Amino acid sequence: MDDLDNLPDPDTLAEGIVENSEAGLESFKAIIASLNSKNERFGAYKFRGT
Repeated sequence: MDDLDNLPDPDTLAEGIVENSEAGLESFKAIIASLNSKNERFGAYKFRGT
């Protein structure tokens, strides 16, 4: 970061981090649900967390 004086407000940065983290978590949940759906058809391991 070259220009630290022009950073957004810390609260704005924190909100962006939280939003991105939540979006990433939702993506992982969707992946787990998809894997569990496929695994149920084949009798394989069921992932926890959904």
